[in-house]
Amino acid sequence: MMRRLLERSTGATLADFPYIISVPALKAIAWTTAAIAILLTLGRLGIRWRKSRRLHLDDCFNVVAATLLIPLVAATLAYIPIEYRAQLVMLGVSDDNPSREEMTFSVKMVLATLLFFWIVVYMVKASFLALYWRVFAASRRFRVAWWVTAAFVAISFGVTWMSVFWQCGTPSKLGDLEACTHLSMSILKALLSVWCTLDIIGCILLMLLPIPMLPWRAGLNKAHLIGLLFIFTLVFLTMALDVLRTVWYLSPNLAHNTDLVVLWVLLQPSIAVIICVLPTYGSLVPPGAQRRAPNSFRSNFVRLSDGDFGHKPLELGKVGNCDNV
Repeated sequence: MMRRLLERSTGATLADFPYIISVPALKAIAWTTAAIAILLTLGRLGIRWRKSRRLHLDDCFNVVAATLLIPLVAATLAYIPIEYRAQLVMLGVSDDNPSREEMTFSVKMVLATLLFFWIVVYMVKASFLALYWRVFAASRRFRVAWWVTAAFVAISFGVTWMSVFWQCGTPSKLGDLEACTHLSMSILKALLSVWCTLDIIGCILLMLLPIPMLPWRAGLNKAHLIGLLFIFTLVFLTMALDVLRTVWYLSPNLAHNTDLVVLWVLLQPSIAVIICVLPTYGSLVPPGAQRRAPNSFRSNFVRLSDGDFGHKPLELGKVGNCDNV
């Protein structure tokens, strides 16, 4: 969203605002994290193809999310220099005020950023849902929990996607500079709160969904425990970024002297894609490092990272491969 207009400061220098990140630094961070996510996705595809000679629906969702990181970063970096100049003017550091045409262009790029942002986030969630189904669908109780979670994620995506078009008050005012920069605080608060709440609840549900199916009774080997801990840590990091971004944006006193909100917008989707690919890399754990525990629970965990499944999971078996999408 566009930075809300604030009262201009005077007599300040850039050194007075240590939490303002330069545009080159933001560009470097954005493209580096996106490149890591994309390269890890390519590695995931290579591992999956080497083991099963086919790609599955969860891989397809992962590829879509990773691919959309490119236009997401491009759209974000297209408007960042304009907002950066506007912020320096408001802080009294510069007199280089962006033109009306530049600000209108920035409004449109913000809309594109929001749309790409939420598609990436929810494609990652869809990838995990598809992966869980292939691994655990043999359990009737799990299928019930899966459908509840999938319904919530789908509804959340629909609500979030549609509400983006109200970021300037109404869809008819999209691209209107005055409407977008003078949006009612109550509408802005409602939009950001709904987006944040739905995203976090969805993340929590996706973390909890597979836990009862993991081999706790048999005991996970140390490498898998470390992997799970690392994945959960990254998930909590994305949720923290979501909360911070929402709170900072809704608090002018916090957002006025920094552009950390933009940094968090750039980091969250790339980290989400990285989380999405990590389970596949669990299959690289040497067999000798795995604790011997021959039961169905351990088998489920190994298949979760391996991607080599010997059965088609019920109704969704018909859409289990990219070839059928």
